[in-house]
Amino acid sequence: MIFLLLLALAVWAAVFIYIDHFISAPHMGDFYDDSIFQDSVAVLVVGRNEALNLKHCFSAISNSKGFARPVQLHYVDDHSTDSSVQVIRELQVELPQLEISFYTNEGKGKKKAIAQVLSKIEADWIFFTDADCEINQFHLKRMISIAKAHDVATVFGPVSFIGKSFFSRLMQYENLNTQCVTEAFLGRGKPLMANAANMLISNEMKDRYLQSQRFEFPSGDDVFYAQSLSTNEYSWRYQTDAMVKTTGPESIQAFFHQRLRWVSKMTAYRSIEHVAFSFSVGFVSLVSSFVFIRVFGGQSFLNTWFLFLIVKWLIEFNSHRVWFRKYNFNPRFVESLIMAVFYPFYILLFGVLALLPIKYRWKGRSLTAKTVS
Repeated sequence: MIFLLLLALAVWAAVFIYIDHFISAPHMGDFYDDSIFQDSVAVLVVGRNEALNLKHCFSAISNSKGFARPVQLHYVDDHSTDSSVQVIRELQVELPQLEISFYTNEGKGKKKAIAQVLSKIEADWIFFTDADCEINQFHLKRMISIAKAHDVATVFGPVSFIGKSFFSRLMQYENLNTQCVTEAFLGRGKPLMANAANMLISNEMKDRYLQSQRFEFPSGDDVFYAQSLSTNEYSWRYQTDAMVKTTGPESIQAFFHQRLRWVSKMTAYRSIEHVAFSFSVGFVSLVSSFVFIRVFGGQSFLNTWFLFLIVKWLIEFNSHRVWFRKYNFNPRFVESLIMAVFYPFYILLFGVLALLPIKYRWKGRSLTAKTVS
């Protein structure tokens, strides 16, 4: 059994070394260009029941600086049952500096909405974000500057949760860990995840984007596109100046349903590195869960089992303190302990649920791993 524990620690250390190797340093040179861009830029947003978020999202986009021409906003309403349509009509009047085009999804789900509208956009650059997100006034220009500096047609960036409550900080902690894993695999050239709420593509990539989609899955439009690209076709900037902000899940139930939607696409992954990474994380999570049950069940508290948990936690906590520094997030001792205890069970639970046709609710709509209804 000791060999199994040592093997799990070795695998866990290797996972964190792998991630650390491919994520960027806390401080990198800025790509912002002071000149006024003649490029045209459009923002594509798909939303459902986002009436409370639309004004913040649209206002942030309307404040974008550095362009000679007005920013275009293409909004696709995915059959909202709240007052979203009315709010959008009002914002078209309140924000005349923003060229707002409004559409109603002819199908169901985000992917169908994007497929309906993307080909109609003629702007030089297309930025994808969500209706519950906000960008800073230089965000669009910075993303385009990065694309030009690296001579690529696609740029990926991070998404950060905001909030000061204890639950919000736990959500931020978990999300930043996800952002670091996302960045590492982008850096490796084997995208495992991406942020559909912070992605820029050039107009010439529209067809490529649509061809990459797997419409049988309710999520993953960003990932499937990223996986279709070669390493010389995209760049990324995972720093605070290229970050999009949003509110995290407001409850455990919302968190649960959001993660079910995210993991639904995992069964489509075929890369050996993706499978190896998932297997490694699953293996360590299984061993950790077993050890937690033994230790906190009152068996063998101050011995090898407990030492295993301490070493595993030290690997995680020390890595997170370094990785999160560039996001100005300092993980607290208690937060790291909570994440260390619950994360293995969380991984195992969602790993199993991703394989099952479980129904869940997302934004008032019934979903399963491969259907939208």
